[in-house]
Amino acid sequence: MEFNRKNFSNYFMIATIVFVVIWFNALYFKNRISSNHQSISEYNLSDEDIAPASSLATAAFFYPAESYQTDNDNDGYIEHKSLYTKHKPLVVIEPHYGYRRSSAVAAASYDYLRGFAQKLKNIILVGPLHQNIKGAVLPKVGSITTPLGEVQINRNIIGELQKNPLFDKNQPYPVKNSINMQLPFIANTFDKVKIVPILYGDIKIEKLVDVVSQYVSPKNLIIIVADLPAYFPLNKDEVVNGKHAKCQEVGIKTAMALARKYGLVPKLLNVESQANYKGVSFKQRGWSYKEPTEKPVLYGVELSYHNLQNFVRHHQKELLDIVKKGLSSGIDKRYKVKRKYYNDFLFNRGASLINIYRDKKLLASTGDVAATKAIAADISDNIFHALNSLSKKDLRNIAALKVSLQLLTDMEEIKFSTYEDLMEKIEYGVDGLVIRSGEREGFLPPDAWLDVKDKAEFLTKLKIKAGLSPTYWSDTTKVFRFRTVEVRDDKN
Repeated sequence: MEFNRKNFSNYFMIATIVFVVIWFNALYFKNRISSNHQSISEYNLSDEDIAPASSLATAAFFYPAESYQTDNDNDGYIEHKSLYTKHKPLVVIEPHYGYRRSSAVAAASYDYLRGFAQKLKNIILVGPLHQNIKGAVLPKVGSITTPLGEVQINRNIIGELQKNPLFDKNQPYPVKNSINMQLPFIANTFDKVKIVPILYGDIKIEKLVDVVSQYVSPKNLIIIVADLPAYFPLNKDEVVNGKHAKCQEVGIKTAMALARKYGLVPKLLNVESQANYKGVSFKQRGWSYKEPTEKPVLYGVELSYHNLQNFVRHHQKELLDIVKKGLSSGIDKRYKVKRKYYNDFLFNRGASLINIYRDKKLLASTGDVAATKAIAADISDNIFHALNSLSKKDLRNIAALKVSLQLLTDMEEIKFSTYEDLMEKIEYGVDGLVIRSGEREGFLPPDAWLDVKDKAEFLTKLKIKAGLSPTYWSDTTKVFRFRTVEVRDDKN
């Protein structure tokens, strides 16, 4: 068959055009749509969680000895060369000082472990209980929830371990414990891996080694939770003879015993005095955990509102920076929010309302209650739309405009049986409301209460906003509540 050069050129040109179109669309949607699964209403960090700290944290890996190329076969445990990108460790010592102190070091190790995510089936987590009990304890639940996802527990291995008298079946497994710091990293790094959390109290090291030894394999990873600086001097030449802190003794000696038993060679991965490891700032935050059986204090929109308040307080400057740059971009060019300039949390899904004023007179208002994209992109888009709705006269001096930014919680449906029941459940002066009936929908934010005298008038105004008759009502009508948090400039 004769080669047709003309057809080849045509096919090549078509393929090039298709590739360019796909590429530009990918760039467009990357900035427009949040790749984060979380909503800003799920943000649950406290002020204490993100406070800076200066305590040291260290991570160390133990590899099979044959994976090293050494100058001398008898160099021992410290002097060796290794290629991090090729060798999966069998045992890892991870810090447990807490996120404020240790997150950067932990992030460095999990960034490396990500390369072996598909090869692992189980992670055996071993950490101190910090309680004066004999033996060790295991969880009774099938999973543990973290803000970065749910971590599944291997109930089969837990069943095997419970047959060992070393584990106290009557001792409750505490939600707050030394291994919690590892869980969000595991959830974020591994898709299918299951964990086996072991918390130990007063225990003989050789017994713990016996338990853990049966799970040392290429498909498993043993994570010993302990703080090396509390146990070893930072001078690597003194590591083997260093004095230990009691809290860390069992874990680190267990790791060393496993290393001797299986011919493993340790490598000091990272030591940090502050949580400043480049590229992992979003992982340097504190998290909270809950077992499926634990009941939180707050529910529904109340919990979302609490979380959103923390979100706004912690990211106030970045949120206002987006507003400022959106105004600077003006009506001709939308400000494109780039991930590298902002905290990763600003790319969680969220919804915003933008009001533009001049001399306290409202000129424009835009926004929606649906959280369909990254909150950073949503704010930028709303600024752009609000500016483009202004008259030429109002646009003469953009710098003189005042912008009010409000972030919205997720919506919560109000369950009611009658109109009177609904009126009873609406919280006067607090709830923002959304009404849906057929294809009609409308919403009013909480600050709309300032212009009405009671609940009936608010609901009437809401129905009119949705294009419904003031007297309209139907059994299929649905009403949702939400709250807003204003992002204020401290200078004003």
